[in-house]
Amino acid sequence: MIAVRKLFQTGPLLVRCFTNIHSFFQNELRQSDRDRVNTLFDGIIGKDRRFLSEGITLIESRSPRKQMQANLLLSLLQDHLNIRDLSMRIGLSGPPGAGKSTFIDSLGMHLVNQGHRVAVLAVDPSSQQTLGALLGDKTRMARLSKHPNAYIRPSPSSGTLGGVTATSHSAITLCEAAGYDVILVETVGAGQSDVAVSQITDCFVLVLPPGGGDDLQGLKKGIMEMADIIVVNKADGQLLPAARKLKSEYLAALKILKPKLSSWKPPSLLVSSKEDRGVDTVWGRVLEFWELIGQDSWLEQKRGEQRINLMQSHLHQYLSELITSSQLLQEQTRRMSADVSTSRLPPSAAAFNIVQWFLKYIESNNKLPS
Repeated sequence: MIAVRKLFQTGPLLVRCFTNIHSFFQNELRQSDRDRVNTLFDGIIGKDRRFLSEGITLIESRSPRKQMQANLLLSLLQDHLNIRDLSMRIGLSGPPGAGKSTFIDSLGMHLVNQGHRVAVLAVDPSSQQTLGALLGDKTRMARLSKHPNAYIRPSPSSGTLGGVTATSHSAITLCEAAGYDVILVETVGAGQSDVAVSQITDCFVLVLPPGGGDDLQGLKKGIMEMADIIVVNKADGQLLPAARKLKSEYLAALKILKPKLSSWKPPSLLVSSKEDRGVDTVWGRVLEFWELIGQDSWLEQKRGEQRINLMQSHLHQYLSELITSSQLLQEQTRRMSADVSTSRLPPSAAAFNIVQWFLKYIESNNKLPS
């Protein structure tokens, strides 16, 4: 509590420091930067996939100058959309081997054949050492990747649990501005961390493979409760009996879980992505759910809450990057780390001491530590 009070007491000081930094960055946004943003803006609203890819690369960058360009681009695009969200956003998750990419390929082809423009934001797991990723999802969507009305953007998770990052929502905005009316967001696998996908999508689809044993027990309750639709994939050939059994088990499990909406009972559906069977039924249930949440301003309220949560996520990220860029603060952190690693100081106490040092430095020097 002492540290919190100190933070409020030094609030005006912090505002002055951050305002000075903001002004510095504003001055750094050159005319060439603005020209590049305007070029990207024209290309994106002109439905040019090359400019859309460049725009998403820009918003994923951690360079301060490129972040400013990205924020300007997002502001222009948001004004172009008249602060309206035009696309249907669908999150998909499931354990490895569930056939999520193959299912998306089948569902996407069904949608483009109906006249929709489909964007797929697929997150691949990153290496913890290099933060690189294989980005192989596009190769598993062979048909959809070749269609002119489809856009597939693989992105590394960069160590983010569940694969959903603060820039994922911004990527959705770019896709909407480029005219894609259905956006599919695939995450790296089932688990409680994947609940984050519900913070940027309207409908959450859980894709599961058939199998025996402890399938139900192995699935996290949190992700079950977040699911609006359950798809039992690979329901063909010798796996069909197991798929039917699993479908029944999940239907029974869903009856004892509290639904997100009292007026919606999540269905459990059989699909064979390999044979393109059952995909039309899934889409039909998605449309039913979409029509339901469009009533009584529920969707508008949910998206408003999502935007506020994302603002807080970006704020935490910016503050963290600003603070950790200080060499003096890093030196102080290294000193505390030595005590923490040898058990001379609890981690929580060390973090508290670092914050106290940070606030005292600002109060004494009237500036942020460099």
